[in-house]
Amino acid sequence: MTEFAKEGLSLSRSETKVQVLRILFARNRTPKDETNRRARQIFKDRFPTVHRIFSKVRGHEPGDKFQNFKRFAILLQRIESYLMLDVILKRIYKELPGTIAVTIHDSIMTGILTNNAEAVRKIMTDELTYFIGFAPKIKIEIIIDERKEEEKGNQ
Repeated sequence: MTEFAKEGLSLSRSETKVQVLRILFARNRTPKDETNRRARQIFKDRFPTVHRIFSKVRGHEPGDKFQNFKRFAILLQRIESYLMLDVILKRIYKELPGTIAVTIHDSIMTGILTNNAEAVRKIMTDELTYFIGFAPKIKIEIIIDERKEEEKGNQ
């Protein structure tokens, strides 16, 4: 957002997020929309190495046999599944025996009966921090089965 603003492209936080996601995931071609084009050029000028690497991952280099811009998204999905299934879930089962934990995309659902949501969060934070280099923000949500709550009210 700051880098865009330095170049006269004032965007809100959500608009900046959209632009960065476009830059990272979209096809390797010059956007037709003026804002998208300016954002991509600013990103390329400010972060040339990052731009080059992401372009290569998406299949941009001349002679690259893999010209599928979806490759980056697929790579991220594989990294996520490796971390969640092979690293985090295995550690939960090893360190918290008896825990029921299942993955739902980039989340882990665990039962309230074992009362170890904080321990699960700590394991996730430890492993993700080790892998990506900084601590992610992980929030705990309590999901209540409304059907059971309704049954209790009817009794």
